[in-house]
Amino acid sequence: MKKVIKNDIDVNRMDNARTKFILLTSILFVLVLFNCKPGGNNDNNGNDSHQEAVNNLYAEYDQQFREYLANALQEVGKETIVLEQLSDQYTVPKKITITGTPYEIGYTIGHIANQYNHHLDLITGTNSTLNTQIVEMYENIYPQYLEIVRGAADAYGVEFDQVDLTRMEYDFFVGLWWNLLRYNRFSSLTDFGTYGDVAPTNNCSIASYYTQDRHIVGRNFDNPSDRPHYFATTHMEGCYKMMGNVIYCLYHWAVDGINEKGLSINCASNNEEYFWTEPYPQEPAVFSGHMARIVMDTCATVDEAIALIGSVRVWFPNEGLHWIIADASGKSVVVEFDLDRKMVVLDRNGTYELMTNTALQKGEDYVVNNCWRYRTAKPMIETGIRDTSDMFDVMNTIRPTSGGGRTLWTSIMDLNNRSFEMYYRKEYHQKYEFGF
Repeated sequence: MKKVIKNDIDVNRMDNARTKFILLTSILFVLVLFNCKPGGNNDNNGNDSHQEAVNNLYAEYDQQFREYLANALQEVGKETIVLEQLSDQYTVPKKITITGTPYEIGYTIGHIANQYNHHLDLITGTNSTLNTQIVEMYENIYPQYLEIVRGAADAYGVEFDQVDLTRMEYDFFVGLWWNLLRYNRFSSLTDFGTYGDVAPTNNCSIASYYTQDRHIVGRNFDNPSDRPHYFATTHMEGCYKMMGNVIYCLYHWAVDGINEKGLSINCASNNEEYFWTEPYPQEPAVFSGHMARIVMDTCATVDEAIALIGSVRVWFPNEGLHWIIADASGKSVVVEFDLDRKMVVLDRNGTYELMTNTALQKGEDYVVNNCWRYRTAKPMIETGIRDTSDMFDVMNTIRPTSGGGRTLWTSIMDLNNRSFEMYYRKEYHQKYEFGF
């Protein structure tokens, strides 16, 4: 709301004119300074062109996907993927519902990928043994994934045994959506760093709190630019129902959520020496983003999730990750990985867990001294969280709203009620509610 100040002092015309001249000069100086700031664009036509490009991106980004999806569903013969608009004003985010057998879901995605001419890597003699070992690993922990791959391969007219599984989890499934949904264009056209002083961009924050018979989880998902993301409800046959947020991959990569058993897993990047970009290891491994999906689909408790994650090699192709995992019984832990990629489980044995982007295995004092969000949230949480509105207050206080990183969304989950509240950056006043 604009604030109006009334001046009750009378001045003569000359003083009035002088005042107007000084005021106009000051305004022009500020405008020139703003347009000439480092990283800015001095040309108004250039700014207009950039805004037009941004508007076109939001208007067009998923048109091709919708066309491919319609064709794929016709091939499958059922609605395995349903895409819906969430907001009346904004195209990002959307709601997506995914149902069916693992094969049907894989077949749908495969048809989308094939229409896009997305490359499917085939096995070579050098990695045939590793491929066999990957199949054995998934037969033990998550055979549904093998059926997803089988469906995708059939959409290409390729036998399952020909598919290179070392390239499937990340290069195929993540690479498809990165290109089809134009993530590179979002990164360049909606870069928050162009609108303010550049600040650290990996700023996700997650907290869990158990109060009497309610376990509440809050998370801020932060990024250096806007980008496609979906609130997903999924029910793949043979798996638990799940709802939460997916990004970079419609089904494959869950970044936060809860399943029908009241289990929640939420990821954040882990910075400094724990931020890795590495090729597929010379042993069977699970892409870290995929691991969260597997936990959601197959585990009912924190203990089950820890046992699953600790049973395999977790692979970090694009960033180091750590998680807060919590369940309806009130148990919660932080799961990290040390420099040898071995799982580290951290549990404060209290009513809450708190995690940002600094490794807790380095000690809480180190995190407090090096992360303002952790330092700010800790005393707020320790005063007690009574309900989801209290958790929202914490997450709202520590969400970045300027600089090089912004909170794209805030999630508030009640694990016992199996309820989900969503607050999106462009309409943060609006609460979206979801449940099973």
